[in-house]
Amino acid sequence: MKGTILVDIEKCVACKRCELNCAIEHSRSKDLVEAIREPAPPKGRIIVKEHNAVPTPLLCFHCEKPNCALVCPANAITKLESGEVLLDESLCVGCGACRIACPLGMPEMRGDGRVMVTCDTCMPRVADGLKPACVSACRTGALTYEFGDAKKVKVKAVSFQKAG
Repeated sequence: MKGTILVDIEKCVACKRCELNCAIEHSRSKDLVEAIREPAPPKGRIIVKEHNAVPTPLLCFHCEKPNCALVCPANAITKLESGEVLLDESLCVGCGACRIACPLGMPEMRGDGRVMVTCDTCMPRVADGLKPACVSACRTGALTYEFGDAKKVKVKAVSFQKAG
């Protein structure tokens, strides 16, 4: 099942529930308390950063022509026909070239420091008819998910006006 993650930064309050829920979803145990005790701490694949005092959730945009895949020396990153850009951790050598090539710098080093990870749009959850973990955690509506044909992340633009 394909879909689109929509980001509305005007609704984000920087609670970071999306980060936490994503990390738990990508842990071995899928449980907060147990995940904290795992030998390799789980890593969320979304991050909330501030830009001009505006909290902004950032995640992989699943680009049409992903630079990360072009520079990966291990061919660990592929773009599926359905639109998802996936990183195969079993092939990754952890060199970080993908992070440098990504316009948002989204691939991150996994908790154990051995390989890179990035948003996989929670494909197993979506296949079961559920929303991605980050979207399910968002209480303000800053992250929403639309089931449909195009697999992309869309951001609602915000205009920044200079005070004064």
